[in-house]
Order: sequence, then structure tokens, then C-alpha cells
Amino acid sequence: ISGIETLHKIRANTQWQNLPVIMVTAADEGDTLPECLDIGANDYVSKPVAISVLTARIRSQVSRKWAMDEVEKTQVWLEERVEKRTLELQTSLENLKQGCIDRDQAKFESTLAKTRLMDAINSLGDGFALFDSDFRLQFTNRMFYELYDFSPLQVPIGTSYEDFLRKVADKGLVPEAVGRENLWLT
Repeated sequence: ISGIETLHKIRANTQWQNLPVIMVTAADEGDTLPECLDIGANDYVSKPVAISVLTARIRSQVSRKWAMDEVEKTQVWLEERVEKRTLELQTSLENLKQGCIDRDQAKFESTLAKTRLMDAINSLGDGFALFDSDFRLQFTNRMFYELYDFSPLQVPIGTSYEDFLRKVADKGLVPEAVGRENLWLT
């Protein structure tokens, strides 16, 4: 069996595809060298073989093989890391999508609850006003304006509680405050 046939058999076997192969050629086989390299030979030495040259080429191919094995291990490790990270990101994305759906559902339910509450407050027979923590008017029902005989333009949303009381006192709606408005307000 010739060297070329041997090389064909080595490269045909998947178990040996990455095995470093150094061809030994005679001077008159120089024309087969390109074919050997095309088939998959990694290197060559010419006959007569100089042991120092052969040893150097073997060391070179063994180092190359070890480096390639390390590259392959690193590539496998990186692919595993990428796959793991991709799965983590896909899970995070799904959780984020679900969070958005949950948020939108909660927002819808909150808006619906607010609408129902406002409808209920508006249907009360008593006046109702809601002030925030800065004592600014946030919401009133229709009866609130009717009770004090104000329009929404006279006491708009955002009016301070003090300004509202001053308007009530100025209208004379609180008899004990008449003439003592500033004292009554403090």
C-alpha cells in the first residue's frame, strides 16, 4: 500500500481525521507532495531522513495537535456557555413578557376599579373631596360643588386645602369664620 493510499484511509476514518500525519518522501516523489498535502498531510520530510529535522517536525505537529485540541475544548466550552446563556436569556425574556402581560392586566384592572370607584363616589348623595398628602385637591364629586355652590373653575383640581377653606369662608358659608378668617384657617 502506498503512502497516498494510507493517507486516504487515515482521513476516511472519522476517528483519525485530526491525527497529525507527516509524509516521508523520496526526492523522486516530489510531484506527489502537493497531492499529499491536498488529501490532508500536515507536513513532510524528505529521504534520507535527518533525525533532528524529523524530531522538530514531530514536535511541531504534536504541539499543533495539542493546541487544536485545546481550541476544540474551548470551543465546546464556549458553545455550552453560549447555549446556557441563551436559555437564561430566553427564560428572562419569557418572564419579562409575562411581567408585561401581568402589568398590563393589573393596569387594566386598576383603571376599571378606579372608574367604578369614581362612579360610586359621583353617585353619592353627599359631597366628597379627596386631597393628597400635600393637601391639594385630587378629586371631587358633583355634590361637592353643589354643596358649596362652586363650579369646577372656581375650585379646580390642584387647589390647596387652605385656598378651598378661604373660598368657603369668603362666601360666608361658615358663620363662625366670618370676620376671623385668618384665625379660623390656622
